[in-house]
Amino acid sequence: MQFLRTLFTNLRQMEPLTVTMLTDGFRLSCGLLAMAILFTLLLGHVGDYMTMLSNIKGAFSAAFGVFDATVIASLLGDLYIKERRRA
Repeated sequence: MQFLRTLFTNLRQMEPLTVTMLTDGFRLSCGLLAMAILFTLLLGHVGDYMTMLSNIKGAFSAAFGVFDATVIASLLGDLYIKERRRA
């Protein structure tokens, strides 16, 4: 419980730009996962099997990379903004 309390306290102290970057990255990664699910559902019905399989693997693996990069970039941006304000 202490971890969640600390997390929500820190989220309130984040810059609006950081929150916007996090929500956009979360939306993009959820969209890529949704595309992977959609491609899985369409796998036997539309197009070439190997093309759909490669699209599924690409969208699924890109989703986690996008989310990781977004979290790192938004936290670094938040630190930079706070450091510039202090100086």
